[in-house]
Amino acid sequence: MNDESKRQFLRDPSVSSSLSHPLVRPVDIAQRRVQRLIAVCTLLAAGFALVPGFFAYTATQNSSTSQLTTTTVTATTDTSSRATATTNPVVATNPAASASSTSRVRAHWRWDGTTRSGLLTVAPGTAAGTKIPLNVDARGFPTRAVPPADPTTTAVVVIIGGLLLVAALAHLAVMACRRRFDRIRDRQWTEALERLLT
Repeated sequence: MNDESKRQFLRDPSVSSSLSHPLVRPVDIAQRRVQRLIAVCTLLAAGFALVPGFFAYTATQNSSTSQLTTTTVTATTDTSSRATATTNPVVATNPAASASSTSRVRAHWRWDGTTRSGLLTVAPGTAAGTKIPLNVDARGFPTRAVPPADPTTTAVVVIIGGLLLVAALAHLAVMACRRRFDRIRDRQWTEALERLLT
């Protein structure tokens, strides 16, 4: 082997591997190359999984500051509640009211320069003229206080979901590659055996 052939031998890993390992066939080399390609694509996809997490963080942050906002106002009861309790969901944030002991009365409150009225859920025996805190939405209607979603938690969940999806796809790709090249090896062994016996 002259100097040029030695340099080519050292530069070409596939030639070196094939000569140093006689049992390594071209199909084995091809499989390793495909597996390396899958690994590179998996790493790139894992990096891109951070992008949906960034958008989820931004969207959740904007939503928590604009869409899911509630305001607490002071409502005044117009009538007294009954002494007997009925089970109703609590709309007013009255600490004395509970889900198992509540009553509905008419009340009014101020919102954006206008007076609103409606039925509120309060504790039984609440006298007329009682002032209670009330959660209202952006239009001034009673609503439950909705805690805003945590942007960091949302982003982490999206990123983890993306990474799990990438891992699942990479696993399916590796298994498909293995089955494909195993079938090629079986066919080559069958053809080689047939040539040997004929």
